[in-house]
Amino acid sequence: MKVGTDGVLLGAWAEAREGQILDIGTGTGLISLMLAQRTRQASVIGIDIDGWAVEEARMNAQRSPWKERLEMLHIGIEHYHPNGLFDEIVSNPPFYISSPSSRDGRRDNARCAGTELHETIIAFVSEFLMEDGVFEVVIPLTIADDFIWKCWEHNLYLYRRTDVCTRQGKSPKRSLLAFGKQKKPLESSILCLMNAQGERTSEYRLLTEDFYL
Repeated sequence: MKVGTDGVLLGAWAEAREGQILDIGTGTGLISLMLAQRTRQASVIGIDIDGWAVEEARMNAQRSPWKERLEMLHIGIEHYHPNGLFDEIVSNPPFYISSPSSRDGRRDNARCAGTELHETIIAFVSEFLMEDGVFEVVIPLTIADDFIWKCWEHNLYLYRRTDVCTRQGKSPKRSLLAFGKQKKPLESSILCLMNAQGERTSEYRLLTEDFYL
């Protein structure tokens, strides 16, 4: 799970604002690194409860050209109390509400969560996001409506949405969602990763061309 498609999509799709950025559940630092690459002076903090992942994230950050703007912290969101507000908060949160079938315990922990964690993340964002800030996530389409409703209950309003299908002709499986504290007209789109022949679509290539070798 070190470099997954969901994380790559969010790292490329997010606005990447200059300022203070927080990556909740950073794992080994993929999205944090992508946002540092896409900005000139943003400070990016990644947090995660998995100590081994954070150690790898720190190593990856130190080996990158943006190490001075990256900080990786071993802490859970429920215990994190930042000194200020964030211009942008991103998260590729755990999403399996029922138990996954993997035999890898750390992989399960990274992917399995109840609705309580999502509510904790949303409540944190509501408190620590700047008034004109943006909160972006990638989640399964099946729980998108519930997630959007929970955000609305915390005065976070959806204004940008991209549903993602793996292949043209297939139904979308993921949703990229952007929320703010101000109500705005909704921009919605669909992104297909592969065409009918199994080749990357031009839209997918354009979105991720700065990251895939």
